[in-house]
Amino acid sequence: MRNLYTYSLLLLCFLFGSCEEFLEENPTTQFNKGQIYSSVDGAQAALNACYAYISNSSLYGLRLQVVLTCGAGTMTAGTTSSAYVELAKLDIQTNNTAVAEVYEGLYITINAINDVLLNLKDSPIDQVERDRIIGEAYFLRALCYFNLVRLFGPVPLVIEPASSIESAHKPRTSIGEVYTTIIEDLENAWELLPVAGKQPKGRPYNYAAKFLLSKVYIAMACIKENPGEPFDASWLEESTQSYWQKAYDYASDVYTNGGYSLVDQFNELWDCYNPYTAESIFELEENVMTGSTTFMYHYLPGYWEELPLTASSNNYGRLRAMRESYDLHFNRYEGDFRLDETFIQYSYKRNMTTTSNPGRVYYTYPYTRDNLPPTGEMSSSEELPYLRKYKDPRFTAFDANVNVIVFRYADLILMMAESANELGKTSEAIGLVNQLLDRARNTPTGRRTAPADWNVSMSKEETRQYIMEERLIELKGELHEWFDNRRRGIAYFKNILQKHNDRLNELSSTMTYDYYFGIASGSGGNKVYSLTQDYVKKNMLCPFPMVEITSNNNISEKDQNFGY
Repeated sequence: MRNLYTYSLLLLCFLFGSCEEFLEENPTTQFNKGQIYSSVDGAQAALNACYAYISNSSLYGLRLQVVLTCGAGTMTAGTTSSAYVELAKLDIQTNNTAVAEVYEGLYITINAINDVLLNLKDSPIDQVERDRIIGEAYFLRALCYFNLVRLFGPVPLVIEPASSIESAHKPRTSIGEVYTTIIEDLENAWELLPVAGKQPKGRPYNYAAKFLLSKVYIAMACIKENPGEPFDASWLEESTQSYWQKAYDYASDVYTNGGYSLVDQFNELWDCYNPYTAESIFELEENVMTGSTTFMYHYLPGYWEELPLTASSNNYGRLRAMRESYDLHFNRYEGDFRLDETFIQYSYKRNMTTTSNPGRVYYTYPYTRDNLPPTGEMSSSEELPYLRKYKDPRFTAFDANVNVIVFRYADLILMMAESANELGKTSEAIGLVNQLLDRARNTPTGRRTAPADWNVSMSKEETRQYIMEERLIELKGELHEWFDNRRRGIAYFKNILQKHNDRLNELSSTMTYDYYFGIASGSGGNKVYSLTQDYVKKNMLCPFPMVEITSNNNISEKDQNFGY
């Protein structure tokens, strides 16, 4: 963390303060922190820097998406790039550049947030504005640590700006202390954030904090249920049911009083011309002005006809769904409008802007599951499904205007349903999920009959499995899969990997031509995973980045995560 803190400190010093510890000379044009934090505009600019960090290509702008998709077990890589392939094969090296960039990016963001929290304590600015900015900072810090602790386990807990290189060397802190800080930050955010209607679009208001508290307590309930898989649970003093109850209570409060609602049609969520819908709980602005726009085309095929202005295919299609993800959705809800809006199905055409075979047809999954592509110069085949949620028809080469919906109301409904079911309220849980299925039947051309409502007679165990799978369907490609596939323990994640292996074995025994399992040699799409206990346990967490181990005087190789 030495390098990242040096970078953060020097940047913050340049923008906000003198930092005599690092700089012997003080430029006469330099601003000091008193100037920055003595006005609302200055304090807002400091907070905006925090949003810029969390939105950029190190985190939600790309690299966090790479880590949470390629390594999910239900998504994979569509590239031979080593960082992506390691994640997709669940063979992550300790020097994986994507993992290291996410780790460093989260701490750079945290250090900027800590600077805001420290310097606004005694700021003379308007109390309402000060509370709002501090509340947002607490929310962002909680989100950063929640991502860190779930990805890496025990991590250094830094809650004040680093004042020197030495003070940046923090040991790994127990997950109990990290979770305590997350909860405290969210409780502070709840008290300080404005109510609905008093925040700019996209920025969290007070009920976003309760939403995230519910998600935190779900994570804690799962740790309590599965001790040592991989997290220590000795710090959790209450019963599993107690944590499920807290998760349910927070979710129910948001559901009843939060002011969020489902949009009428699923496709409305992915209209880049109309962001910040009533369903959005927390949304990060990613556009040409912020420069954080590289993630979109990693999901899409190059020269795609629905991106009519682009003549480039560089870096396209690097983040892909596993075949069994599509199969799960199709087999359960054939005719579901969400299939149309989540996947590019059967085939697509190149746009007419490219000079390389304009109008060429590519046959993709599920067409290629059962068919050879038609012969001829104007057709080809691809074997892994593409996702289509993130798209901007104005896209040219590298700039787009597609936000990241970090949290939305449908997620809240599924969280509440999951918690209700664990508390024995299975009929209530089914009723909640049926709200999503009812919405899914709405389309621009009228109502469909699919997906049908769930049967109210399902058991608690059946409902639990269906809810987890509904999360894979409704929230596909929205950065929840990595966590959802692991939080219910080693056996659950092993079952996810087993389904992938079974699907490959099935295909290899039925295909009449060389299927070429995956679009890139060694990618997760053609990987048969090991199912040994140690292999699965190892992949419950990412490796602790070697760059941190070698630079932090209080962390050594003996502190590395299991199996790495």
